[in-house]
Amino acid sequence: MHPFDETLLNFEKWRHQSDTWTRRPPNQKRIAQVSVLPFIGTNTYQSDDVTNNLSMNILWGMNGGVDGMEIGGGINMVKTDVKGFQAAGLGNRVGRNMTGTQFGGIFNYAGGTTRGLQAAGVVNFAQRAEAAQAAGLVNFVREDATGMQASGLFNMAGGNSRALQAASLFNRSGGDAKVQAAGGFNRSVGS
Repeated sequence: MHPFDETLLNFEKWRHQSDTWTRRPPNQKRIAQVSVLPFIGTNTYQSDDVTNNLSMNILWGMNGGVDGMEIGGGINMVKTDVKGFQAAGLGNRVGRNMTGTQFGGIFNYAGGTTRGLQAAGVVNFAQRAEAAQAAGLVNFVREDATGMQASGLFNMAGGNSRALQAASLFNRSGGDAKVQAAGGFNRSVGS
């Protein structure tokens, strides 16, 4: 097309406006939200882009972040970070860092660093933990663990365990371990 025709028809303006209309806004903050299932609630299609101070999820909720408290009957899923308190009947999944307290009936998962407390009926998982982990069966930290791991079966830290590890069956540390107490055996790969 000839440059004069583009200017005359103003194609660039229309292209810019259509990009603006279809683009989702950046992470927003809201005081509260209530949801039944992901994207079926007060934040609708923006659920995974909004950080809420208070989040109430009846069955399964999805948020961009939580800066306060989140309560769920089933599963709570957060795309980025949680700062505060999170509790769910089945479990919690946080994409990045968890700072505060996490209670899950079956599981807790944090894809980044966990600071505070993770307590679950079956399993806790954290990429890195600077926290106390208490689980009915298993605590697993992929990298270093600092604080405490207490479980019904076993505890594992992929890196150094600068923590008290207490389990009925065994404890394993991929690096150095501080204190390990188990009914079966303890394993520390480091010195």
